[in-house]
Amino acid sequence: MLEIYGNQRYVDYKPTDIQCMGCIGSAILPTPPNLAKMTPSSEVVAIWSWEPDTIHCIATDTQNYSIVNARDPDLAPKFLAHIVDNGTRVVGYIIERIPDAREAGPEDSEKSRATPRRLHTVGLAHDLGSPIRHEFLLRTDGAILFQGFGGLRQTTDRETMDHDLEDLEDILSWSPSAFERWTGPEDVKYQAILDESKDHDRFLHPFVRHQLRAGGYKTVAAEQHKEMVAELAAKDYEWTIHDIRNWRQRFRALEKASDAGTAKEEPSS
Repeated sequence: MLEIYGNQRYVDYKPTDIQCMGCIGSAILPTPPNLAKMTPSSEVVAIWSWEPDTIHCIATDTQNYSIVNARDPDLAPKFLAHIVDNGTRVVGYIIERIPDAREAGPEDSEKSRATPRRLHTVGLAHDLGSPIRHEFLLRTDGAILFQGFGGLRQTTDRETMDHDLEDLEDILSWSPSAFERWTGPEDVKYQAILDESKDHDRFLHPFVRHQLRAGGYKTVAAEQHKEMVAELAAKDYEWTIHDIRNWRQRFRALEKASDAGTAKEEPSS
């Protein structure tokens, strides 16, 4: 275990590292002496959460890592230790650092398809959203690991598993990716749309945010967005994989209608 006392902060915190993506709190740290025999790397990744309303994510991640490390240990970075606060409660964990790793791209799509299938074999699949490009971690030897277990749940549902493989080529082709946006200069257009949506509705629908991050555009009008937010609020802001599929279908229908309208407006030659 690694113990953290009070509000101790690390000088070498690196929030832009690929293995820190999607984490509430994370840092690249020198490998603690007591973990040196468990990993050949001189650095490890520490992931934690202090807040009561997000600490459950640590428990979910830990459970999923234990499943993967026990049933298919080469599928993900190795789980090394828990992080405890003042020796009283678990607030995070430490995993293996993969030096010089990068996120998979469109050229890695065929190889990447094996990763969700291996997750399914150990009994895990996404029931909250779809895989994200930076979750496919490409090592220098060409092997692909999976990172980020927050949206995974134990399931044997075939429909949920099939959803993990839908649009995988598109996911790996997102450019710039979420990681590139995170580490690159501020996207002024994205931030402007984000601020406008929040001004209107005080909340940005998660699928709209996902679409903006993926493609940098929004295909719903203000009234449509307000309607979608109201639907989500009625469910106490909870959603399932079935909701996500419905949102995707609605967005595609809106895009087709928008494309058809644009075509009609074009002058004939």
